[in-house]
Amino acid sequence: MKQMHILDQMKPEEVAELKAQSVTKTFQRREIIFHKEDTPKYLYVLLEGAVCVFDDTPDGTRNILTIIREPMDCFAEVYLFIDEKLPFSAEAMKKSTVLMIPRSVLHRFPRISRNLNVMLSQKAYTLSQKLKLLMKDSLREKIMEYMQQHPDVLLKRHELASFLGVSRPALSRELYRMVDDGLLVLDEHGNFKTVI
Repeated sequence: MKQMHILDQMKPEEVAELKAQSVTKTFQRREIIFHKEDTPKYLYVLLEGAVCVFDDTPDGTRNILTIIREPMDCFAEVYLFIDEKLPFSAEAMKKSTVLMIPRSVLHRFPRISRNLNVMLSQKAYTLSQKLKLLMKDSLREKIMEYMQQHPDVLLKRHELASFLGVSRPALSRELYRMVDDGLLVLDEHGNFKTVI
């Protein structure tokens, strides 16, 4: 599925006008972009870098909701249009530049509304895929489903454990069992890959 981006099919002069009315900010690694319970004021668009959207539990566990790596991908867009505080936080995973488009500016650009509708549909599809993954009975099935859905995305073990909602030791044990069973291979960089 081709990903729609927020500025797709906009005229160069519209993009220039939009950027002039927005804020472009560079965040350093581990710098918070917004906090849980903030009132949404912006549509966030990743220009470069990587952003982790997460929720920390009271006991200190970090639940990763998504990792934004694709330039021009948006985050926190749903909450601009409902009267709710942000239910999660976002931080830069490395030096990252983000275009922050104020909510008050969005209505001036009809193409953005169309693009947002397509993007929200794509995100609904992605969430249904994650739900499909999380409904698997065993950790092994969850790992295999993840690798089928995301063959080119390499996460660190703690990130994958958080994404799957399991402990890191349990994930590591199962990954090595899957290597022993011939389902996965461990490459020279320490990454697990499915056997083709």
